[in-house]
Amino acid sequence: MIAVLSPEELKTLKKSPGFISAYPDRSVTLDTTHTPEFLSLNPYSGLWPASNYGEDIIIGVIDSGVWPESDSYKDDGMTPVPARWKGKCEEGQEFNSSMCNSKLIGARYFNKGLIAANPGINISMNSARDIIGHGTHTSSTTGGNYVKDGVSFFGYAKGTARGMAPCSKVAMYKVLWDEGRYSADVLAGLDEAIDDGVDVISISMGFDGVPLYEDPIAIASFAAMEKGVPVSSSAGNAGATLGTLHNGIPWVMTVTAGTIDRSFAGIMSLGDGKTITGWTLFPASALVKDFALIYNKSLSACNSSLLLSDAPHGIIICDNTGSLYTQVGRITESRVQGAIFISDEPELNRMPVLVL
Repeated sequence: MIAVLSPEELKTLKKSPGFISAYPDRSVTLDTTHTPEFLSLNPYSGLWPASNYGEDIIIGVIDSGVWPESDSYKDDGMTPVPARWKGKCEEGQEFNSSMCNSKLIGARYFNKGLIAANPGINISMNSARDIIGHGTHTSSTTGGNYVKDGVSFFGYAKGTARGMAPCSKVAMYKVLWDEGRYSADVLAGLDEAIDDGVDVISISMGFDGVPLYEDPIAIASFAAMEKGVPVSSSAGNAGATLGTLHNGIPWVMTVTAGTIDRSFAGIMSLGDGKTITGWTLFPASALVKDFALIYNKSLSACNSSLLLSDAPHGIIICDNTGSLYTQVGRITESRVQGAIFISDEPELNRMPVLVL
């Protein structure tokens, strides 16, 4: 049960017969084409085709909503909505029931916790529509339909995008908002997903530093387990140090992050004709050209956007000092023409590399 109580009302409630426990509302933390091959899933034999790629399985996604116009939610080639389905496509701001189909079979939203914690709040998108992007990302990764016609990231990794279960049905339960994220809404969404008849629940968020017996996801997923609904959750984006895992719940399948076996290369051409290959996701070619390479001890630490803002026109060479991500941030803030980062951080596959 979710309730808004004053401290005095809570004291009275605790004295009532049958009272078990009460916990304050908490803030939740969010966690975020090549994966099937990396996992060695065979499209012709084994578990993947045996399940017919998740055909008629209803995946309930607890997240920030969905962008229904995405090609991942087209219902081309999909079977009809299962008769056992009890969910609905809830209308709201910029979202009507016709936006659901045989792929995206349900969309609901929950914000009573948000409203209770912020009386009078103006919700920017009061519907199941996703304006954060996280829910669209996770639900399409989980169950998105095939998207062909040369999908790529600015020309990189061209191919067909698809979810891990492209023939499944997707039901979205929006519980995360631009204005805040509260456990009361997460619990409400999880409970509704169970009642609606989803076959599996996917939830990519967690509560840090919370005992198991107070963890909203642990409590709600236990109810799901009792109903025979498996729950898959994320391990979080922190680490890799002790105590950074969240959702290490015994009755939940917690999925950790991993590396992948590919990288994206770019070639830098120097004035003397030499070329250097490094890692990059920069989509254009020859946009930054005919600039001097700039290297000096003060600027090349790349740890001060103030210093870098006064740098001469050119491409800064950043030394292998400090955090690469911090250096990238400082370069971005300073708006220099370009930068080359020299790094051997473990995140770069434990090998020296130029990042262009």
